[in-house]
Amino acid sequence: MLLLDGVHKTYRAGIPGCCASARVLQGVHLRVAAGELVGIAGAPGAGKTTLLLCAAGLLRPDVGRVRWGGALPPGGAPGAAYVSGGAPEWVGRAPTAAVREALARPAALPALEPTPAAPALLLVDDAPLLLGERAGLVLRWLAMIGVAAVVTASDPRWLRDVGARTLILFGGTLRPPLTAGTARRPA
Repeated sequence: MLLLDGVHKTYRAGIPGCCASARVLQGVHLRVAAGELVGIAGAPGAGKTTLLLCAAGLLRPDVGRVRWGGALPPGGAPGAAYVSGGAPEWVGRAPTAAVREALARPAALPALEPTPAAPALLLVDDAPLLLGERAGLVLRWLAMIGVAAVVTASDPRWLRDVGARTLILFGGTLRPPLTAGTARRPA
């Protein structure tokens, strides 16, 4: 469904004569299957929004490949949706009214009915803020109808609670979260 292969993104200062830059993504690899829910956690400024914009085809990576269903056409992935803060920005065909309603008003979640007109890929920036307390239910409903979703949040615990495969964006790369059994000990 979605493949990010060695994606790098650097922002350069917009000041003439200034050579300052900030590396945001450094060799990001991510594979998301149809109907899978993947959560990306990270501190503010870690690059979560940049990662989603590259995945949607709305921002071009400096290096690396983004593939959606085999190839990423110019202008973004058809049937993908990038949602951030306000109204969804649909790239390609818009989803059914039921999916649009579920995202706009999570309290009015429609019946669990698979639909071929749902977006194949949903990218939600700051999911807890956007979807509210019923976010987990909405995201699981979307997975049940076959929508692959990549969602971001600052808190990895929130992502685990909604059932997402959780990764941490830190230092420009994606890593599995540390658990109590994998914490590093000082040397």
